[in-house]
Amino acid sequence: MGSLNPKLPPPLPPAPPKIWTPREGPVPGSKPLRYVATFEEILQPTPDVRLFRLTLDGYSRVIPFIAGQFIQMICPVPDKANPGKMKEIIRSYSIASAPEETNFLEFCIKVVLEGAFTPTLWEKRVGDKIDVRGPYGKFIVTQPVEHDLVFIAAGTGIAPFWGMIQSLLLSGVKRDMVLLFGVRYEADLLYEKEFKELAARYPNFKPVFTLSRPLHPETWWGERGYVQTLLPKYVKNPAQTKAYICGLTPMIDASVASLEALGFTSDRIHYERYD
Repeated sequence: MGSLNPKLPPPLPPAPPKIWTPREGPVPGSKPLRYVATFEEILQPTPDVRLFRLTLDGYSRVIPFIAGQFIQMICPVPDKANPGKMKEIIRSYSIASAPEETNFLEFCIKVVLEGAFTPTLWEKRVGDKIDVRGPYGKFIVTQPVEHDLVFIAAGTGIAPFWGMIQSLLLSGVKRDMVLLFGVRYEADLLYEKEFKELAARYPNFKPVFTLSRPLHPETWWGERGYVQTLLPKYVKNPAQTKAYICGLTPMIDASVASLEALGFTSDRIHYERYD
C-alpha cells in the first residue's frame, strides 16, 4: 500500500542541506559512457521514495543531457537464485534534475520491497559509489515549442517532468503548460512545494495535484480521482496541445484514450512507461 506499508525501511535521519561547491576536473562529453558516481546527497520526501543526488568522480560537472532522458545504474545485488552470491544488474532511471543543474544528477526512486534492485539502492549512503551509464532516451520536448503542453504523471512518473518543466520555463517558453500529477495519499506527493514555487514565478504554468485515495478528504485541497479523468477539465485547446505522459501502463493507456477522445492525434501524444 505504498506509504502505508509497515514493512518499509525506517526513514533516513534528517540531515542539513548540502552546500554545493565547485569541483575540479574536465567536463564530460555528451556521448553515453560509463562513469563512477558518488552519492552526494540522499533525501526522503515520502515514506517510500528517495531522491538520490549523484556526482561523477573526476569531473567538474555532470553529464550534459536533454530533459527527459535517463541514466542506467549498474550495481551488484544479491543473487536470489544463488544465496550468498552477487550479480550485476542494470536499471534505467529518468533524470529528475534539469540540465541547467550542473552540480548533480537527481533521481526520484520508489523502493520495491520484493524487487531485485531498489532494496540494494536504499542501502546506499552519502559517500557510497555506483556505476552509471548514459544519457539515453528520446522522451523529450521537441524544439521549438509551438504548442501548449500538458504533462500527465502518477507516482514517480513525475521524475522526468520536474526537470522538463524547469528547463522549459528557464529557457523562456511562453506557451501554456499544465501538469496533472496523481498519487494515492497526501503523504505521497512529490515536488509539491517546488512546483507551486514555479507556478508563482511563471504565470503560464499550472500544476494540478490529485489524490485517488485521500486519507483526510475533509482537508484535502486538490482534485480527487485519477489524472486521466481531469483532462477534459484542464486541456482548454486540444487542437493546439501536445501531451507527455509518464507512469505505469494502465494509467498511460487510460490517458491516451482520454486524449484521443478529446481529439488528440498520435503525433501529439508522447509517453514513457515505467513498467
